[in-house]
Parts: sequence; structure tokens; C-alpha cells
Amino acid sequence: MKNKNFTLNRIAQIVKTITVFILLMFIVTRCGTNQAASSLSIGPNQQTCASLGFDWTPSFKDHRQLDTSFVSTVCHLVSMTGGLVVVYSIDEPTDLSGIRCYLESVPRMDPDLVLSRQAELKQKINFITASNEKKIQNFIKKVQKQIFLPRSNSNKYIKNSDINGFFKKIAVLLDEPQIQKMTNYVFCYSDGIQSLNGNDSPANFYAKPKSKFTLCLSGWKTKLPCDSVEIERFEDPEGFLQYLSSNYSLNH
Repeated sequence: MKNKNFTLNRIAQIVKTITVFILLMFIVTRCGTNQAASSLSIGPNQQTCASLGFDWTPSFKDHRQLDTSFVSTVCHLVSMTGGLVVVYSIDEPTDLSGIRCYLESVPRMDPDLVLSRQAELKQKINFITASNEKKIQNFIKKVQKQIFLPRSNSNKYIKNSDINGFFKKIAVLLDEPQIQKMTNYVFCYSDGIQSLNGNDSPANFYAKPKSKFTLCLSGWKTKLPCDSVEIERFEDPEGFLQYLSSNYSLNH
């Protein structure tokens, strides 16, 4: 009788051990599946906002005139993290430019996934990449039509250069809640001469937006517009593109 009880107790312990093992395996499998599924939506941690301002006024006419290929390159760089590209014209105080292009973050391929998951992730990457490309092409057409084409018209004379007005628009943009979560770059292609009604003075970035940002200047001739933010200066606009590209290479 004692042997029988011992046998029953032993069987119960074995059954209990097997049950615990099965439960643990179930939990691990579920966690692994959830982790693999969640990795399908993992992209770079922080998105980017690149704001571009182009000076079209007479005092800046001797500088190389950029075209939409410059904007397109910035868009493709930003698409590496997802985020926003905004293009402004720097001219009259009445200017209402500020054309936006939102780009979705592209997930990174995870070689540790099983082949079926890799195929699913690859499909998602291709879909988002194609969607971003379509957005960029439509955005470039809009920028060309609304900003570059009208202002490159030799028959149109632009009298004023409201750089301070451009900076005010940037300050409003940088205070938007969504933008505050992004890595922000402000590129200003201008000589820095604020000119209104024949009165010239160095441009100033008076506002203090909540978002941290890097102010990138090319063609600038006057004193720096502010001393409270990080400023990068480039002899040629291509330097800004190289700067963006190198930052993405280092951080992503």
C-alpha cells in the first residue's frame, strides 16, 4: 500500500512538472511571436524635421540658384527616419509659403527573424518606400509650381527680403507638439540681410521655440542671427546635404 501511494505521488509530481514545462514553453512561444510581430513596425527611434528657406531677393542674386533636386535629396534623406520636410520662400512679408511633405518611417530589416517574417517585413518596407517616393514626387511638383518657378521668373521683381519673417514661421513650426518630438534642422540659404522698404539690417532669430534645433546657414554674410542655438555654417549648400547624410550614418 505504501508503495502504491509512493507511485501515485511520484506520478503526480511528474504530471505537475510536465504541466509547468508546457506552460513555460507556451509563454516563451507567445512572447517570441509577439516580439517578431512587433519588430515588423520597428523603425528609427526619432523622426526628422527639415525646414528649408530659400532667399530670392536681389541682394542674393549672385549666389547659385538651387532647384528642386536639392529639395528632393533632403526628402530622401529624411525618409530614412521618416518625418517632415517644409519649404519656404524668403522674400516679401506677405509670403505664405510653407509647403509640407510628411514621410513615413521605414522599418529596418531584422536578419534574426525567421524567413517568413523577413519576407513579410520586406514587403512592408517596399510598400512604405514606394508610398514615400510617390509623396516626394508630388511634393516636388508642388514646390516647383508654387515656389521655384514663380520666383525664378526674370520678369518678377522681388523688392523685400523678410528673413525675420521666415524665422518667425520656423518658431511657430518648432512649437508644434509633433515637431517637438523630432530631430530638427533649419536650413537658411540667404546672405542674412533683412531688407524691408529699402532699410537693410542683419537678420535676427528673436523667438525662442521649445524645440531643440540646429540652424544651418549657407551664403550668410552678416552676424549670426542668434547665439542660443547650435549653428552650422556651410560655404556651399551641398555641405548641408553632406552634414545631414553623415548624421544619419552615425545615428542610424
